[in-house]
Amino acid sequence: MIIKPFTKSTEGFSNTSFGNKNEADVAFHLNRKFADVNDIFVFNDLLITHESMSAQIDHLLVYKEGFIIIESKSIHGEVSVNDHGEWSRSINGKWIGIKSPLRQAQLQEDILKEALLERVSEFLGKILFKQKTGIKNWRYNRICAVSNSAIIHRKSIPDDQNAMIVKADTIGEKVTDIIEKNRFQASQFIQLSNKVPPVRFNQNELEALVEVIKRIDVSNTSKLAFHFESGKEDSIKKLACPSCGREKTEISYGRFGYFLKCTTCLKNTSLKNTALHCEKCNASTLKISKRKDNFYMICEHCNEATYVHSNR
Repeated sequence: MIIKPFTKSTEGFSNTSFGNKNEADVAFHLNRKFADVNDIFVFNDLLITHESMSAQIDHLLVYKEGFIIIESKSIHGEVSVNDHGEWSRSINGKWIGIKSPLRQAQLQEDILKEALLERVSEFLGKILFKQKTGIKNWRYNRICAVSNSAIIHRKSIPDDQNAMIVKADTIGEKVTDIIEKNRFQASQFIQLSNKVPPVRFNQNELEALVEVIKRIDVSNTSKLAFHFESGKEDSIKKLACPSCGREKTEISYGRFGYFLKCTTCLKNTSLKNTALHCEKCNASTLKISKRKDNFYMICEHCNEATYVHSNR
């Protein structure tokens, strides 16, 4: 069942357009395979935020035995991965290094996990043991779907990563294989020693989980809000340093999320510890989102988005 269809524009010849075309191709094959399946739910183009972190997930499938994250990658040349998991691709006969799509999917998985763990009682009920069992045994699989025209040098790719790389037109079969394997393992599980059987959502839990994911997806909210604020982005806003009060600051991202770096007193302050609050409802439960050099706070209560800082 398609919960969130693919809606991005594929017009033009920019890198973004080529990326969107590959995502559209993956979404097309997922739609053909799972549109009429009532216990496999497909989301396209999710933006999940947790605290100061955000994850742009190209495609997410949710089913009774777990989750599958798919990272689409537009590659129209050759692609190779070495023993360290480092990716490279060819452009006009020259090889360059690129970010690992599988590492990106891992980071997306981490943020999705944290966001769902915070809301586990909303879809697993109030049975504490079941919640803990589910948290410990959720199944996550990651796939990278590259362009159909890509040439994949599979002999040089480590086996564990090789199994996670497919072309866009085979994504339906790959996802089906993963789901069938996980379902078989869950049904055949024999509890040994202190091992806990893998989680399996029932249909009610699965549908409640889908509703939670719909609520924490801020992609549509963000686009509407940023459009509303677009007239205010010509001015350069700066957050004041909580320590010295000066506005010679910039926002950076570190191990524990976004933080404010002061170039005057040289102190760093986590954005969690600043006095940011929603101007509309005064709530302090906010998410930070970045667009180019501009930063916005999104209120979790009323979905208001406000332009608060620029690194320009």
